[in-house]
Amino acid sequence: MKTKTIPALILSCFFFITSCENEGRDEHKPLEISGVEININSAELAIGDTITLKATILPYNAGPESIEWEDEMKETVFWKTANPSIVSVTQDGLVKAIGKGSCKVSFICGTYAAECSVTVRDFSIESFYGQWQSDNEHSYFFNYDGTGTADENPIYWTFDGMRLSFKSAGTSNTFVVVSTDPGQFTYYESNDSGKVNHRMKMAARPITADDLTHGITQITGKDGQNYDTVDLGLGVLWSTCNLMAQTPDQNGSFYAWGETGTKDQYTLDNYKWYDTDSLKLTKYVEQPTTLERADDAASAIMGGNWRTPTREEIQALCQNCISMWCKLGNSDGLLFISAVEGYQGNSVFLPLAGLKENYYGSIAATMNTIGVYWSSTLSTEDSFSAYYMQLFNMPESDLYKAVYFNSTAKRYSGACIRPVVNKE
Repeated sequence: MKTKTIPALILSCFFFITSCENEGRDEHKPLEISGVEININSAELAIGDTITLKATILPYNAGPESIEWEDEMKETVFWKTANPSIVSVTQDGLVKAIGKGSCKVSFICGTYAAECSVTVRDFSIESFYGQWQSDNEHSYFFNYDGTGTADENPIYWTFDGMRLSFKSAGTSNTFVVVSTDPGQFTYYESNDSGKVNHRMKMAARPITADDLTHGITQITGKDGQNYDTVDLGLGVLWSTCNLMAQTPDQNGSFYAWGETGTKDQYTLDNYKWYDTDSLKLTKYVEQPTTLERADDAASAIMGGNWRTPTREEIQALCQNCISMWCKLGNSDGLLFISAVEGYQGNSVFLPLAGLKENYYGSIAATMNTIGVYWSSTLSTEDSFSAYYMQLFNMPESDLYKAVYFNSTAKRYSGACIRPVVNKE
């Protein structure tokens, strides 16, 4: 409803006249109201969106900013959010979407209150991989690299964290997605001056274990045990799971570089290849520069030709695959989808399993935030270190959805291993 503003001077005169007609009463009699209203009853926002709510005081049809409140009344006239982690609200009625969920935003005036129900969508297109179909049966298929097809014509999309925009190469139309719901999302056409919202059916979904079944073959290892592998067209076959994990979303075990067993603490003093008396490394100082099979956990545990990937093989994984941040089961991680011709659709999922070393003490502080995977290659700059891949998903930092395939870490740190095996 529209707010009709009443100048403070008129209200002051009203108070004065009322007090004169009621002799013996305090001339500062509190304003008598019959209720309050908010101009918007419900709203749906994406994270980062803002809306301004307006309150009206009844029966005067005045906004609270137009009234000269008594000092004791000022404390009972305010805006309030039921959950600051979902939306914030200023005392001017400015609402900002903070996090996923639903909550009430209230305007309170003494014993009266009015509410607006706000729903904040966690809209992250990076969580989906698949096909969308509109009401007119147009189909859209998108890959993480920002391209796809619409009715077999090229289409391009961009994502700024709140809005997904996709544009067909054959038309000037740009569709802007404004919110998502299970099974559908809302969009409008940017060249529509009225910005009329439409509903589009969504056939896409978060990835599941079924999405990781393309190109799977089994390779025999120690004691005749078979292990699932996937061919990404990169010269080696990649294990579908971390070392000692049973499914792709499991973390598996943690190993210091060059050690084949696990332990409770990962420190320099208990590192296998460090002498605490001489304070020197005893192996892999300059040569050899690649793990020997006896010191490679993947080789020792899985047997056969299994091993830890080299620095170059990890680099090839990152540079020849489309990477998509997503969730599999309860694990956040990165899906690597092969972009090599003939192997498209084959993929591996690497969970953000965390890191174990004496600074963190345990995996708890880094699980679902950091993923660390050893290579078998010794650092060329520091023999105390080895190359590994780092995956970071740390919101509100420079390490938000970042991948580093050429990093080094101290060899005594506990990290995961994603084994590989040469093609036969």
